[in-house]
Amino acid sequence: MFQTFKSASHDYAAAMRDLHKILAKLGTDYLDLWQVHDVRTMREFAETGRDGEALPAFIETRESGLVSYISGSVRVVLLRRL
Repeated sequence: MFQTFKSASHDYAAAMRDLHKILAKLGTDYLDLWQVHDVRTMREFAETGRDGEALPAFIETRESGLVSYISGSVRVVLLRRL
């Protein structure tokens, strides 16, 4: 079974709480895929990478083996002036 979870929390502490809560709920000690959820703009994406924000938590858990893969679940609307 492939286990995945999305976290809409965009700061480090809240994302880590989300992860540990779902691990306990699933009764497991790892996830196959953990996704940063609901990033709507490139600016929001860039902000998730700053210290104290979510992306460092995702990278840390992947490097430690707690999560096998990380990705983003984004809702980006690109408008072009034609």
